[in-house]
Amino acid sequence: MDTTVYYFSATGNSLAVAREIAQRLDAGEAVSIPQALVDGDGSYDPANLPAVTGEVIGIVCPIYMHNLPHIVARFVQQITAADYLFFVFAGGGELGNGARTVRRLFSRRGLTLDALFNVPMPSNYTPYGAPDKASRQDQFSAAADAITTIVDTVQSRSPHTDSTGTGFVATHIFPGPLYRLGHRFIPKMDGNFTVDDTCTKCGICRQVCPVGNITLHDGRPVWHHTCEQCFACLQWCPVHAIQYGKKTRGVERYHHPEVNVRDIISSAPDGPETSAEQDSPV
Repeated sequence: MDTTVYYFSATGNSLAVAREIAQRLDAGEAVSIPQALVDGDGSYDPANLPAVTGEVIGIVCPIYMHNLPHIVARFVQQITAADYLFFVFAGGGELGNGARTVRRLFSRRGLTLDALFNVPMPSNYTPYGAPDKASRQDQFSAAADAITTIVDTVQSRSPHTDSTGTGFVATHIFPGPLYRLGHRFIPKMDGNFTVDDTCTKCGICRQVCPVGNITLHDGRPVWHHTCEQCFACLQWCPVHAIQYGKKTRGVERYHHPEVNVRDIISSAPDGPETSAEQDSPV
């Protein structure tokens, strides 16, 4: 069974889940969605994305603002053929409009989503803080059980739908109109990022960005309004110099314990060869 597992991950939750699924399905290495969407010269061009086909295709990603990350939505729209499709949400647990959006996007492509799974993982939205370590461990243990279900389901090519909260309250009342409106403006929300004087000009923020939204000017990050709100730049800054608004200073950063910064850099379009020291004009 030819299987490819794709993922989008900023702090490692979805990457850790995708890795385990791919390994247990003998699917080889999980494939980074940002890298799957680059063109021949290795650059990311949303206007010119390659088609995606496969016998069995799986996607693992988080939920942003109760919906699908923009880059994952673009990726889904590039899938042109698959015999079996499965989707795994590895976010905070509340799917909001996410499940409905996925099904709608596949339907527009003439494809059917065969299985949908919800694997709650520790929240990594820094302004709200991170769960305590005991709660994280409970979620990791539950995720391990959920992955067993996912692997068994995919191997048998069975249909499956986890509880997704796709009723009227979950998709209209709980997410709310502000979330739905805000989701549209995610690319420009990087205007809330700032850099403290503690910045060491290491360039890691630029290297981990999944869409090349960050350049360096005098060694310090500049955001260019194609943001995914993944918070990789903030979460992986080794000195916590990047802030988002007024709520992140002193707040614990979160990374999945089995994922390191090199894994995230390797997931970005430029991969591990990115030159962190290169400056770009504002």
